[in-house]
Amino acid sequence: MKRVELLAPAGDMDSLLAAVNNGADAVYIGGKKFGARKFAHNFDEQELKEAIQVCHTHGARLYVTVNTLIHDTELEEALQELKFLYEIGVDAVIIQDIGLIRLARKYLKDLELHASTQMHTTNEEALQELKELGIKRAVLAREMTKEEIASLDKDLELEVFVHGALCVSYSGQCLFSSLVLNRSGNRGECAGMCRLPYRLKVDGTVQKKEGSYLLSPKELMTLPKLKEILDLDKISSFKIEGRMKNATYVGYVTKLYRTAIDAYYNQKEYLLSTTEENNLKSLFNREFTLGHFFKDSKRNLMNPNSPNHLGSELGKVTKVTKDKIQILLTEDLYQEDGIRFANGTGMVANKIYQNGLLVREGKTGSIVEVDNKVNLTETGQVRKTYNAKLEKEMKEVPERKQAIQITVEAIIGKPLKVTVSDGTHTAMASSYIVEKAKTAPVTKERIAYQMEKLGGTSYVATEIHVNSSPNAFIPIGNLNDVRRKAIDELERQETKTKTVSLNWHLPKRTSKMVTNIEPTISVSVKSKEQLEAVLSLEPDRVYVTDEKLYQKYRERNDVYYRYPKVHPNYQEKERVVIGELGGFTNNPKEMITDYSLNAYNHETVHQYLKKANLVGLSVELTDGEIETLLETYYDVYGILPAVELLVYGRTELMMIKNDFSEVDRKKKYELEDRNHACYPLEFHKDAMILYHSKVKDEIDQVSKWLGKIRSFRIDLLEEDGETAKKIVNRLKKILLHP
Repeated sequence: MKRVELLAPAGDMDSLLAAVNNGADAVYIGGKKFGARKFAHNFDEQELKEAIQVCHTHGARLYVTVNTLIHDTELEEALQELKFLYEIGVDAVIIQDIGLIRLARKYLKDLELHASTQMHTTNEEALQELKELGIKRAVLAREMTKEEIASLDKDLELEVFVHGALCVSYSGQCLFSSLVLNRSGNRGECAGMCRLPYRLKVDGTVQKKEGSYLLSPKELMTLPKLKEILDLDKISSFKIEGRMKNATYVGYVTKLYRTAIDAYYNQKEYLLSTTEENNLKSLFNREFTLGHFFKDSKRNLMNPNSPNHLGSELGKVTKVTKDKIQILLTEDLYQEDGIRFANGTGMVANKIYQNGLLVREGKTGSIVEVDNKVNLTETGQVRKTYNAKLEKEMKEVPERKQAIQITVEAIIGKPLKVTVSDGTHTAMASSYIVEKAKTAPVTKERIAYQMEKLGGTSYVATEIHVNSSPNAFIPIGNLNDVRRKAIDELERQETKTKTVSLNWHLPKRTSKMVTNIEPTISVSVKSKEQLEAVLSLEPDRVYVTDEKLYQKYRERNDVYYRYPKVHPNYQEKERVVIGELGGFTNNPKEMITDYSLNAYNHETVHQYLKKANLVGLSVELTDGEIETLLETYYDVYGILPAVELLVYGRTELMMIKNDFSEVDRKKKYELEDRNHACYPLEFHKDAMILYHSKVKDEIDQVSKWLGKIRSFRIDLLEEDGETAKKIVNRLKKILLHP
């Protein structure tokens, strides 16, 4: 049975060491550029080399994230970044951008690529497409259930998140931060819009809810049911989220999952203890959930009361004076622990008193006092938000040693030979002709003893085999010298660099771009009223999101079915708009890609046009970036690409999975933020779409794109038939009389 990989995060070198020393099989980190955690410390080029050294000499693999979307102006630099990572010996790159994947497969064929969760992979068709692109492993969307994963049947490694922060939206499909605050989650700049307060309005009336943080998920924690995930025997890697977390968090979480995984393979039961769970809570929690994997309900997935670290329950404040706070402990309290009271104020417990005396700790069930440094006046619950004892314990974790096997050949008249192996690499050193002993021969036991002396290295000898002549004589210094040389050679092999020739550059302009594309109009509709109104104006294409409505009009050459961004399986349809990679395995007469497929650069557009007739550009692109994309495509391929530009409509900011079957869809639902902006909600049985509070209207700016853009798209949401006609006619008028 192949063991599952435990993959831990690291945002800096301390966290990387904590991950390795606590048992991670692999660690994933980000460089200073092109990573989806832009605000982590991350690693510069020298630190990346050091990270390789640490991981490979301690028996761990290293993956690096290059998982943002890439603009055309960045493609050369991004490809050079991949070249650098390949040459220093990273084991794989976690990647999102289709254009960069395309270039990597062309110029760095041996670089292992893992598809980021940002690609929201949810079905077998998407896995097939990723395999064709040269991807070895797919990080599945966090929204997938155990049953859905069990049904996948593709020869591709699968990776799932088992612990850490959850995104409320499908990853890679959240545009909230980007289009509202100009901080793109697809570019590593997420502003955490899901952690802000909102009010739910139904038909204009604010609804009373238990909390205001209606989009804030709990923290994923699967330890209680990890065995069930392991039983699937389909998953190659268990991933811990947390590149923004500190070394203690990374180390302790890694330690617990290492213990649970090892227990499983040793056929032992692992039960998370109360102490372990409290430690996890004190490190970071927004309450825990088993996530979509185990179909946790809405209440178990979300924490509307707080988006912040809650800590663990410490006890209850039973008495307050001007100078002291009395606490009845339900958990041990140690000096330097961080604590937070019911009113939200917090402090460090520098001094703890029991029966009037200073003590280092207070035990569960006892009553202690701390200084009232925060002017607390009320009794109530108190929580531990910083665990000083755990911090100290995690700093004292010993260095992990990599197990190696050593073989010694000491035959009289031949060179002394020492061979060492870590199971993947084998190194040998040879020196000194073994002589016949005149008095005291060296024993096999003494040779083995000298081989065990690996202090100062990252290795430990778990097997030593000695083949020696009975009367061999070898000076101890020579044994040590050859052993050191063999170890040095093993370390050199484990951190060996590579060299690859790569001289790809974007071509320079050699001729003026010919801009003679005939413009067309596409309209996406939600209702029969909109559809009939729009069809009367004869646009070139009408996208229908309601499948039943589409079936009534499917014989028309201008009507397309617009698939949702997440779709379990594809049935044959003649004209379609696809929103995720799995749609490419479809074989319709005409295919158009939606903006959710994140066409950010000319290489992505070119890849999509291999199967699609028209490519919807990302709605995150600025006018300048669109212009650059078109010019670059023309310079590379000699023609303008067939692309579509959204010029009117409310953009989809989030797609959220949950059970919404009980929602009354005849009513109007909105989320209102602190600035009173209202975001319309659209419900489906198992998903909710959150739309922008503002309608994008760039119809009056279309003239600048004439001759360059093939299709201008209008997205209708709540508009009635007459309003829909006016919008389409505005666009038609500009196209006819620019």
